[in-house]
Amino acid sequence: MKFPVLAHAAAVCFVALSAPLALAQVAATPEAKAWHALSDKKDLAGAEKLCSGWEKSGTHAQQVEAEKCLANVELARGRQASVKGSGVDAASVGPGFSPQAIDKALAHLNRGLALAPADISLHKGRLFVLGLSGRDAALTAALDDTLTKLPSPDYLPDWLRYTAQIGASGDAKEALKLLAVLDKHFPDSHEVIGNIGTMYNIQGLWSQGLPYTKRAAELAPKDTIDTWNLGWAYMHLGEIKLADEWMQKSIALPGDDQGSERRCLYAHFVGRDLKQKPRACAMERRSCAVPDRYDCSAPTIPHKK
Repeated sequence: MKFPVLAHAAAVCFVALSAPLALAQVAATPEAKAWHALSDKKDLAGAEKLCSGWEKSGTHAQQVEAEKCLANVELARGRQASVKGSGVDAASVGPGFSPQAIDKALAHLNRGLALAPADISLHKGRLFVLGLSGRDAALTAALDDTLTKLPSPDYLPDWLRYTAQIGASGDAKEALKLLAVLDKHFPDSHEVIGNIGTMYNIQGLWSQGLPYTKRAAELAPKDTIDTWNLGWAYMHLGEIKLADEWMQKSIALPGDDQGSERRCLYAHFVGRDLKQKPRACAMERRSCAVPDRYDCSAPTIPHKK
């Protein structure tokens, strides 16, 4: 079963390295379409030739696209497996790059940002590369620089998705450092504060996460995620009455995509912690798939010899 602590904007998908690096950008301009097409074909030599020409003598738009393109070329050439996460999650293997490829790609991305400091795809590309390279201090500084140049709250969901991905990959401690940067730039954001609590909670540090989880629910008492997380935290801290109160508040709020899952988890709580098996079974029949109806399981009949 999924870990039932939820993060705001948790769904995220990074591109494969054979695809263009511009993580959030559709190839809408002629320049972008040209190098994306070559990258999709894995024609690195062709992409490098095209984009090097733009870098030297192209228009401003071509020069910006050239830096994205050449960063992608360097990464594709320097691709290698890397171990992500820490502790028990350190065995997960994902895409990585040689240090030389990282250095060259970052140089291109930083040149691109000097030309177009408000280009969000360049900012996301830089964060993507630093995140996979394990350069934590540089990653935190880069996020701070990005938020200084792109202060609009319209971009906050993008940064929340990014920090949630870092935490989900097994590095909740690094996610907390990045969320501290977000908290500096977006004070009193219930999404940021709630996700700080979540990153403590997924490490099992429920007492440390509780002040953040409570504050998030205070700021957004009608948010299904924040109210649920507070109830779930209280359950882990043995505060069953408060857990019941906040879980019920969450599942009574207007729906979201995870409403059915939360109602099923609440049914399990009713059976396990409130010891109300008949009520739990009735709720499980409404909200849980058959394999998850723990309180409706028929007793085992002893085999007769």
